[in-house]
Amino acid sequence: MIPLRRPVWLSFGAGGVLATAALFLFVRFPDDTATGVQIFVFAALSGLIAYGLWSFAGLVSVLRDLTGRVRSRGRRAERVAAGPTHHHKGQLPELAPSRKTVVRRIVAALSAHGVFAPAQPDPALLYAGIADMDGSVTTETVIAAMCEVDYYHPGTDATLFLNNLVLLDTKTEQEPDYLRQLIVDLARIAGAGFSVADVVVDAEWPREGRIVPVRIDLHVNGKPLVIAYAGDIKYHSTHIAVAMARGLDAAQTGRRLAAMWTDQGF
Repeated sequence: MIPLRRPVWLSFGAGGVLATAALFLFVRFPDDTATGVQIFVFAALSGLIAYGLWSFAGLVSVLRDLTGRVRSRGRRAERVAAGPTHHHKGQLPELAPSRKTVVRRIVAALSAHGVFAPAQPDPALLYAGIADMDGSVTTETVIAAMCEVDYYHPGTDATLFLNNLVLLDTKTEQEPDYLRQLIVDLARIAGAGFSVADVVVDAEWPREGRIVPVRIDLHVNGKPLVIAYAGDIKYHSTHIAVAMARGLDAAQTGRRLAAMWTDQGF
């Protein structure tokens, strides 16, 4: 929805009053209707119309975001298929100044919390990618644009900024090798003072049906740990991430794992 700042309220409120006034040019009150009743009905109807206009404007924004996401995912798929040497040609997509301000604010906030490592990105590297997505500027779009920064700025290594991040794809085949790699990746971003070893994943694969019994034996900081759950053949379970987060908390390294939902996963 559109933020309800004062100028926004005035705009939609004025629209509601004008629409109600226009309506009452054609639909008149009965002659015996009290003035107080007329004022109440006029005010209530104006408010409802104003709220309807605000809701419709918010719906347009949501549809615009969804369209931008679909287009963006299609373009990303084309880039992946074209190979790593495929880069943008021509003038870079231009991002509106107000949206650049939001990008800088988000990058600054993420940087302040130590999300980017080993280096902090220049927000200007992300403008073209976010403009091409044609959606709202959010933490998700900032990180997504960072992952494809080399497409718009050849030679820029995105791994300079993303060593603290791992994507847990929520809709992919939960094969043993994939689950094992998730544990390795989560241990990597957990940092010094946290280690995993002797990872053995027992999951029946391939398998008919949805449910896959999973048992994972490993050592976390030298101590044995068993992660067991009834998984889905193609949907990510949070059991592994939660177990790693608890292990990191027990290690008391002063570092924590944080999760954020995106269009692709956690």
